[in-house]
Amino acid sequence: MTQGGKIFLQLWHVGRVSHNDLLDGALPVGPSALPVNEEIHTPDGKKKIPVPRALEEKELQAIVLQFRNGANERKIGWF
Repeated sequence: MTQGGKIFLQLWHVGRVSHNDLLDGALPVGPSALPVNEEIHTPDGKKKIPVPRALEEKELQAIVLQFRNGANERKIGWF
C-alpha cells in the first residue's frame, strides 16, 4: 500500500440532466420543470432528456440525507 496518496471523491446530484431509464422509471428532478434540449446515454442507447419535474421543498431533507449517507459510506469504505 502506498502511504500519503490522495484520492478525490465528488458527491453530486445530476438534477434535471438524467433520464427516467436511469432512475427506475422516475422523472429526473430539477429546480423547475424546464426542458434540457440534449440527449443522454441510457442502457438502450442515446435518448432525449425528458422534461424534469420540479423539486418540491419537502424533498430537500431527503436529498441532504442522501449526501450525508454517501459521505458516511465513504468513511466506512476507507476511501
